[in-house]
Amino acid sequence: MITGAVLTVRWHRRRFLALIPLSVVGLMCALAFVRFSAPDLALTQLAIEVVTIILLLLALFFLPQRTPVESTPRRRLRDLLHHHARIDAEIQRHQHQDQRARVARDLDEFLAD
Repeated sequence: MITGAVLTVRWHRRRFLALIPLSVVGLMCALAFVRFSAPDLALTQLAIEVVTIILLLLALFFLPQRTPVESTPRRRLRDLLHHHARIDAEIQRHQHQDQRARVARDLDEFLAD
């Protein structure tokens, strides 16, 4: 089962090829149920496995054959810097709101006296 998971992760860019280890794992599960004298579970697992693989094949038919390559290191750095800039802007906005609230509170206290 672990081998099937590793192969699925290894072949994740080629989606149809990644379904092969996934289906093998399901069939191995069914064989394990047969080995432990649970034929009802084995048949259920087999039926669910077949339906699941067919539905996944139908879904993957409409998607591209290969997964696009992730961002380049330069683009990831740009996104990281942009994310930090947004966080800094949020912090400054909250500090400004806190300062305005303190000034308003102090003004209310001053006017109340």
